[in-house]
Amino acid sequence: MTQQSVLTPELTAQIGRTGKPIVFDIEKGAIRKYAEAIGDKNPMWVDEAFAKKTRHKGIIAPPVFLHAASILARYAATDVFKSPLKNTVNGGQEFEYLAPVRVGDTITAVCRLADLKEAHGRLGMMLIVTYLIECKDQHGKPVANITQTIISY
Repeated sequence: MTQQSVLTPELTAQIGRTGKPIVFDIEKGAIRKYAEAIGDKNPMWVDEAFAKKTRHKGIIAPPVFLHAASILARYAATDVFKSPLKNTVNGGQEFEYLAPVRVGDTITAVCRLADLKEAHGRLGMMLIVTYLIECKDQHGKPVANITQTIISY
């Protein structure tokens, strides 16, 4: 039995659209709580005296700290793209780190619908949705690019 394609011209026309920017301040307490939550005891994240002696000259956020930004930015982009399929699962993330995120930074994350592909699996028709979340600091300097894949079925 052949299933009808869900990848319509109307859907593919949405590729490249961006969601509303998400802006958030990087706070020392949030970095500490995140490091504790993931069990990362690296003093770079929590020990000011240690961090000042490093090349970063102060506390920086753990690299995956921006995962929360990617989630918020993707949800802010729900007005950009809604899958015609009912169920979704996380297909993974890729992080490209460009600069450290520091205490006091203000990060702006913008999510763009980067690609749509169709596939057939055990559960039937699947739509592979790829988002690119670009994170920049208060000076407009890129700090990370996050590629998020969502599988709809």
